[in-house]
Amino acid sequence: MDIDIIYTLSYNENCEEFSLGCGEKYKLDAEEKQILKDVEAGKFVSVPNVKQEIARIQRIARAQFKTKNINLRLSEKDVNALKEKAAANSLPYQTLVATLIRQYLSGKFKIIL
Repeated sequence: MDIDIIYTLSYNENCEEFSLGCGEKYKLDAEEKQILKDVEAGKFVSVPNVKQEIARIQRIARAQFKTKNINLRLSEKDVNALKEKAAANSLPYQTLVATLIRQYLSGKFKIIL
């Protein structure tokens, strides 16, 4: 059985914050404010097959976030240093390693080999 949850959306006139009718208020950033204005201006329209499109996008998103376990051999000194850096940032050290690899692959920094 599908259950639709309906919230009352309200926001102040400057689009600075909005409420979903459940008592919580959220601050909008500049991009979110622009999206809200564009939606109200009718610049966005729903696709005719919205449920199928949502399912398609969800499948794509799930595929992007699949993970694969790998084994690395690191010195004990390096592992301890990673754990210290990760703990200083309240992260598991595996998350820190994955973040470093992701940032390297996206070109945010270079490694001299």
